[in-house]
Amino acid sequence: AIVPVDRPQSATRSRVAQRLWHPKLIQGLLNFGGYSLRRQRDASCAVSDAEDLRRQLERLCPAAHDVLIDERAAYLAHQVAASSVAGADIAVVCSAPLCAHLVNELKRAPSAEDPSASAMKLLRLARRGVPVWPLYAFAYAILPIGLAS
Repeated sequence: AIVPVDRPQSATRSRVAQRLWHPKLIQGLLNFGGYSLRRQRDASCAVSDAEDLRRQLERLCPAAHDVLIDERAAYLAHQVAASSVAGADIAVVCSAPLCAHLVNELKRAPSAEDPSASAMKLLRLARRGVPVWPLYAFAYAILPIGLAS
């Protein structure tokens, strides 16, 4: 059976928005985007390039790395463990930058964690937060217009 186990895109977008509320953090993500586009233009993609991109994301925007790599790997590992059947082989398909973190998460013994703590962690990873766009609208549009008047 094929079981999709990724976190909903809306939850990931919401987590990114909550973590990148400060202009300096957004600047780091934009710097990473520019770096990524330059790398894509200059070289062909390989696994080593993917690991380099992951390291650059971690260096330029640690908050985005936490959400897009660390949290997603933890969520995927939990979902794979919950969906797998004992004694059956499984195959996981994921992006190259996420691969190493997902392997580390899958190697952790699920019995080592308290089940209630594991459930709370999964709930935190899957939860959508309060929309932050009103804060952006106020800080970047309404407030400057009011100050200019």
